[in-house]
Amino acid sequence: MSGRKSDSQLVKKTVKAIDESLSILQQADKYIHNPILDNQHVAKARELSHKLHKGQLRDDGKTYTSHTDKVAEILSLVTDNPDVISAGFLHDSIEDGKITIAELRSLVGDRVADLVVEVTKKGTNCFPNLKSREALLIKFADRLQNLSDMEGWTPERQQAYMNKSVFWSR
Repeated sequence: MSGRKSDSQLVKKTVKAIDESLSILQQADKYIHNPILDNQHVAKARELSHKLHKGQLRDDGKTYTSHTDKVAEILSLVTDNPDVISAGFLHDSIEDGKITIAELRSLVGDRVADLVVEVTKKGTNCFPNLKSREALLIKFADRLQNLSDMEGWTPERQQAYMNKSVFWSR
């Protein structure tokens, strides 16, 4: 029982820290526009993401691309690497966007496609075998954005996602 209580406390502390971090990022976002988002390579990835996820909605009724756009925006605050930001736009494209790895590779190049493959869930493992710092950044931005926007999720789903996310705080 005490283990469960301490896990619950850890989840609450983690969520509080994430909320505080997101608040800071959201405030900064109001005043800062990273020109890397205007990069032609990055803009192409955003356009492809919007095409692949056209018509898809999140549980709260928002367009799916509101999530992929936010992931890329979070990444643009911590890196100027256009491949990482492009992969942020496309991080769910293989799972949810109905595109093959070969098609993605031909459209955005090897490095972006490799990063997308690296962050793609395999089976039920929500933490793929991340091998690069860049993939870890993308996966972290994805989880951070999901944790900030769980409207429409059942309380059970929210708790399960937060429990899995405790991994990131240890």
